[in-house]
Amino acid sequence: MTTGFIYRIPEGRPEVVTIDDGLKRRVREIVAEIDAMVQAERMPPPTPRRGRCQDCEFQNYCADIW
Repeated sequence: MTTGFIYRIPEGRPEVVTIDDGLKRRVREIVAEIDAMVQAERMPPPTPRRGRCQDCEFQNYCADIW
């Protein structure tokens, strides 16, 4: 296993992440989903956690929420 860090800007602190085979597999799945969305030129579904929208650079373009 490997350890990595994600710097969380709103909190102003790093978060330690353990990188194992399961996480690597999930990241590959997510990247494949993103690639499929880009190729199909479609937006992802809106998030059920609306608090994420506050800092999103795409909030002005999201017809599902705004």
